[in-house]
Amino acid sequence: MKSLKFFLPLIALFGALSTSHAQSYGGVGVGYSRIGVACGQSVACSAKRLGGLAYVGVALPESLAMDLGVAKLASFEVGMLSFGTKSVTTETFTTTRSGTRVTTTRSESRYFMDANGAFAAMVADTSVLTDDLVMSARFGIAYITSSLARRTDGVSVGAQTTNRGAPYLGLGVEYKLGAGLSANIRLDASKYGAEGRSGSLLLTSAGVSYQY
Repeated sequence: MKSLKFFLPLIALFGALSTSHAQSYGGVGVGYSRIGVACGQSVACSAKRLGGLAYVGVALPESLAMDLGVAKLASFEVGMLSFGTKSVTTETFTTTRSGTRVTTTRSESRYFMDANGAFAAMVADTSVLTDDLVMSARFGIAYITSSLARRTDGVSVGAQTTNRGAPYLGLGVEYKLGAGLSANIRLDASKYGAEGRSGSLLLTSAGVSYQY
């Protein structure tokens, strides 16, 4: 996961903007992340599975809130996502012939993909069984920064960073613990694109939020 400094600007900015609203909230979470990069015929394919998120939300005024039947469109949320890093290792063998002598040379290439982003989404929620148990759905847009770096035989041979907009979807289950504090489980999803590659981004996390 990126350092905490990755999240601080958003927390500070939207925290300041939302303090004047009686029904604002903020939260953090950490969990399992997945970057959809095909491993193919690679020798090794691994990922740093730790990802995380931080977010701030503001309840919509009653004049803007919408009753969707099974749920209510009740708040607007912005946040930052970190999806960790995935690496793919490939190897190639080159054979050269000099007279009767045959030499085979092995070369190893490693590709590193990491993805982070910001999102803005509308949030619809509904209580389940009890007012303390709430299910939510998020839909909006994300701004994803994805980086693809390559090393051949331990030497860096280039890197490319791509920024692009992408759809964002999220699901969550929240249990209100009292005094404005809640425990939650979230699923956040988006897409990335870098150097002709594209794929899915998925973060499953557990965390806490606080309403203030």
